[in-house]
Amino acid sequence: MPFGFTRAELHPGLAPRRVGLMGGSFNPPHAGHLHISREAIKRLGLDQVWWLVSPQNPMKPSDVTRPFGERFEECLALTEHDRRIVVSDFEELLDLQMSADTMQALHASFPETDFVWIMGSDILAELHEWEMAEDFVAQVPMAVFPRPGSVMAALNSVMARKLAHVRYEGPANGFMEFDAPAWTLVPASMKDISSTRLRAERFEAEQRALVDMPRQRGGVVVGGQAPKAEERVKIKTPEDMRDLVLSILEDNKAEDVNVVDLAGKSALADYMIIASGRAAPHVKAMSDNVQRAIKKGGRKTQNVAGQGNGDWVLLDLGDVVVHLFRPEVRDFYQLDQLWRSELLDQA
Repeated sequence: MPFGFTRAELHPGLAPRRVGLMGGSFNPPHAGHLHISREAIKRLGLDQVWWLVSPQNPMKPSDVTRPFGERFEECLALTEHDRRIVVSDFEELLDLQMSADTMQALHASFPETDFVWIMGSDILAELHEWEMAEDFVAQVPMAVFPRPGSVMAALNSVMARKLAHVRYEGPANGFMEFDAPAWTLVPASMKDISSTRLRAERFEAEQRALVDMPRQRGGVVVGGQAPKAEERVKIKTPEDMRDLVLSILEDNKAEDVNVVDLAGKSALADYMIIASGRAAPHVKAMSDNVQRAIKKGGRKTQNVAGQGNGDWVLLDLGDVVVHLFRPEVRDFYQLDQLWRSELLDQA
C-alpha cells in the first residue's frame, strides 16, 4: 500500500481510474476548495479528488502557515460528508515540497491512474514562478477553474502563452483523454473566497476583539461597545456590493452561483452575478431579499426587470448586475457561456 492515504486503503491495483489532485497548504481549508473539487468531479468525470496537504508551500512564508496537523484535521472535518474527496498526507510522509516531485512519486505509486491537476486561474497566473515549473507541466494535465478577478491575468500569463499550442477548448468531460502537457479552462461557477482572505479576516477579528474587550471596574463595564440589534452593512465599493449580494444568495440557498469579473472590460458594471433558484417563488424571494439588503446598505436598486413571473429577474445595482433564473430558463439562454465567450474574445 502506498504512503500517505488516511481515508481509503488505496492499493495501486485498486486505485480509482480518474483522479483530480489539489495541492496546497489549505491554510485554512474552506468552502471554495470543496466547491472546486465537486465541480471538477462533475465536469471532468472524475472518480475522486485527492487533497495533497503540503507540509509547507514553498511559495508561502512559513511564519503564516499553521502546523501541518491542524490543517490536516481541518481538511478531514470539512470533507467528512463527501467520500469522493480523499485527504492525504502523501507529501508530509515522503517529505515532498515541489509539485513536480510529488507528481513523479504519484505516477510511480499509481501507474494505472490518470491524474489531472486542479487549480484556480489565480494559480495559473503565477505558475511560471514555481520552482521546477517546466517539469511539473510536463507530467500532468491541468484543469484551470475561474477565480474572481484573475481569469484575464491567467489567460495572458507567461505559462498560458507558452502552452497555447496544447490548450484544450472542447467539452470538459473529454479533457481526461489528453496526456500532459495539456490544459483547459473549465467553464464553472465561482466562489469568491480564499485562504488568504480568511486568515486576514481572522486576524482582524482577533485584533478588534482585543480593542473592544470590555473591562470590569467595580462591577461596571468600562470600554467596549454594546452589540446593536441589527448591524447595517455599508456599501462603499463594488466589491462590498458583490460580497453582500453573494452572502444574501448563499443564505437563500441559491444554486450554481457564478461571478463574472467585468471591471475594465465592460461599461455595464464591475461584476455580473448569475444564479439559479429552484422555482419561480424562490427566484422572486431571492430578488426581494437582495433588494432589501442593498437598501439597508445605503444604495438603491436602479432597475428591476422580470420580477413578475420569476423566470428571469434582472437587478441593476449599478456596480453589480444580478441575473436570477429558474434552471430551465438559464439553460435555454446560456448567459454564462455567452459572457465567457465574449470575455475570452477580448483576451
